[in-house]
Amino acid sequence: MDTRFPPSQDGSWVPERQQCVCGTPTFSRNLLARIINGRPVQKGTTPWAAMLSHPDGQPFCGGSLLGSKWIVTAAHCLHEVLDSEDVTLHHLELLSPSAFKIIVGKLRRTQSDENEQSLSFKQVFLHPLYNPNTYENDVALVELSRGPVLNDFVMPICLPQGPPEEGAMVIVSGWGKQFLQRFPETLMEIEIPIVDYHICREAYAPLKKKVTRDMICAGEKEGGRDACAGDSGGPMVTLDRKRGQWYLVGTVSWGVDCGKKDRYGVYSYIFHNKAWIQTVTGVSSWLEHQDKCTEPPLGEAWDPETSLSSFSLGFQCTMPSWQASQNSPRCRRVSWRLATWM
Repeated sequence: MDTRFPPSQDGSWVPERQQCVCGTPTFSRNLLARIINGRPVQKGTTPWAAMLSHPDGQPFCGGSLLGSKWIVTAAHCLHEVLDSEDVTLHHLELLSPSAFKIIVGKLRRTQSDENEQSLSFKQVFLHPLYNPNTYENDVALVELSRGPVLNDFVMPICLPQGPPEEGAMVIVSGWGKQFLQRFPETLMEIEIPIVDYHICREAYAPLKKKVTRDMICAGEKEGGRDACAGDSGGPMVTLDRKRGQWYLVGTVSWGVDCGKKDRYGVYSYIFHNKAWIQTVTGVSSWLEHQDKCTEPPLGEAWDPETSLSSFSLGFQCTMPSWQASQNSPRCRRVSWRLATWM
């Protein structure tokens, strides 16, 4: 087996190896500090975030990079405004490729970023059980025409292996409105707890809003921190501290009165729809990545400063990056176990 890691001619990783790295940003955020009403995302800490914008550059939804060539977002982001007289799913008109563009590696809302990449797409998949009236199964997949070049600022998020732990803290990011109904200049994030399903369902019952099992809620009873208009489709992620990987818990779906008391944010629950996502995309969850991409043969220790293209067997590179100046991929993080790339 050839265990080298040759890049493609344009410097991007080959698809099979792209799927071996997810949810491990080079730059880490401080999770000890509480985020009050959101804060600007630090460069490189949310490399899976994607922006869906109109041709004029105005963003309207968010998304997450998944695998080598997929964007996961909210289904309600990708069809035309519903006709009040005809709201059946088979009459939904999907947005055309000319109606929006996808940008990854981006922080600033309307100004250009040096690390951003604009991507075209081939087709859109709405969940077959998506209900545009109730937002049930509000998840969609966008297949890119060509995957982005992965680097310190662009990396896919992991799919979950299981449901999040009770009371887990999650990070939600987006370019949507803040509480003064103003759009931010840059990508923002909030840290909030997962809310028990029954508590969330009871909170929305008086409003005759249905919270179903394909949804997951997050926020605080007293309010103050929440996703809002323009954040739809954006990622809600949490950290698996044992493995040091981030995985996708949900995508921003709906809510009532952003950040108000007893008005939790409602997200499309990725674990609930994981089977459909994997069927369409072929992307594995992070544990399956480990099984697929790592095996422990004998080998000699490897200097992490050595170019990946110059070794044949050694420690697993868990965080490769493309170094244009050296014209070769290099590694910044090495695991404790010996491995090869398949």
